[in-house]
Amino acid sequence: MKLWNSPKTRYLLPAIGGLALVGLGSAAAIAKPGSAKGPGADGRRGGFCAKIECTDAQREEVKQIKKELRADSKADREAIKRLHQQMAAEFAKDSPDEAAMRRIAAQVQTHEQELRERGFDAMMEIHALLDAEQRATMAKVMEHRGPRALMHGGRRGKHGKHGKKGKRGGERPERAPV
Repeated sequence: MKLWNSPKTRYLLPAIGGLALVGLGSAAAIAKPGSAKGPGADGRRGGFCAKIECTDAQREEVKQIKKELRADSKADREAIKRLHQQMAAEFAKDSPDEAAMRRIAAQVQTHEQELRERGFDAMMEIHALLDAEQRATMAKVMEHRGPRALMHGGRRGKHGKHGKKGKRGGERPERAPV
């Protein structure tokens, strides 16, 4: 049996992956503001403004753009979360309604597209704030990280690109067979 050629699998596996991502994101949302360790006064590392040496005015404008983006995106993020819960509930049934799951997946895609469009608009607003040298520096970061570098400072996560041990070596815990 070819698992990836099944129509159900093409929708269910990404949906399950999306549910896992929502779970990871909600754990991060619970963390207290300022609890991160770092040199910034608020416990943050400074984001991309630290890399490109933003002026205070630029830093405030970027903060405002990000704040507006979060506020504007909240309804879509909550809708996606609800839809993922509906998808999970349908998936848990002995006989899930494939048509309903397809409708839910389509609704998730619509909300995700709205989020991407808002993110693009924010990226263009930030572009307008930067001078040529700052844009060139961020373009280099974006080559590796993509446009999310503007919103997340180009970091790849708590332990970098390759995890806690990464390419430098060291043992990783064994994974259970799937």
